[in-house]
Parts: sequence; C-alpha cells; structure tokens
Amino acid sequence: MRYCSKRKLVNCTAIGWEKIEANPNKEIKVLGSLLLDFRAKINSQIIEINNLRMENENLQDMNRSLQANLKQLSIAKEAKIKE
Repeated sequence: MRYCSKRKLVNCTAIGWEKIEANPNKEIKVLGSLLLDFRAKINSQIIEINNLRMENENLQDMNRSLQANLKQLSIAKEAKIKE
C-alpha cells in the first residue's frame, strides 16, 4: 500500500475489474508501473508457452522414434520366433 493520491492510502495495484467489465469502453487511470508489470507477466507467459510447445514437439518426435523402434523390435522378434 502506498499513497496514490494526496488524500488516502490505497492499494495501487488493485483494479476495479467489476467497473471495467460493466463499462469496458470507459477510460480509466492506471499507473504506468502496473502496465509494465502486466507486460512483463505476459512476456514471461509467452516465453513459457513457446518453451512448452518446443518441449511438446520434442516429446512427440521421441514418441514417434520409440514407436518405430518398437515396431522394428516386434518384427525382429517375430522373425526370430519363426526360425
């Protein structure tokens, strides 16, 4: 908490989401630091999403490779049994 106005102590990071949702086209005053915090959080989440997508692709590639190996082993096992 800090002084956001000369008159009273308020939580500067609190946003009246109900008022914004009720009237989304109305302009509101927002501290620049709050916007910078939101931007940092969004950028962090974008990086995390991209990393998770890459990890998912790597895991899918590994799964395909392991499935192919399993198929080859199964074929080799069947050939060995027939001998």
